Amino acid sequence: MIDVRDAKSLKAHIGEVISAPAVQMTDAMVDDFIALSGDGNAIHAQGAQPRTVPGNLLVVMIPKTVQACFRVAGARAVAASLEKVRFPNSLPVNGTVHPSVCIETVRVQGDGVFVTTDVAFKDADGQTVMTARTLDHYADRQR
Repeated sequence: MIDVRDAKSLKAHIGEVISAPAVQMTDAMVDDFIALSGDGNAIHAQGAQPRTVPGNLLVVMIPKTVQACFRVAGARAVAASLEKVRFPNSLPVNGTVHPSVCIETVRVQGDGVFVTTDVAFKDADGQTVMTARTLDHYADRQR
């Protein structure tokens, strides 16, 4: 976990890979996600062999992963975007995902700071399950 006073201070951490806590992707998590999302893909259903974790369940874990890797005390994220989401390998249900974040760029523009991160989720064997790029816009807390 990286703790900084302001988003500009993240520049000192460009290129660092920060690990977030591992998460076991249980049947219950997948069942709850399917109930909420309406995902009807047969590979995610009970009884599928092998039953795989929905990619969009991993996507919704990205904000929590980024927040587990670094905290900006003097600013708040006011906007975010997600791009380049890829799923090179599947993750079986009850498998464990090992998330990490790498700070790629920190750009100051006006009163804001834009932070780009690359997020990677790997399985227990080290195979990449998902990658994505985030862009977060930080503003001073006083606003």
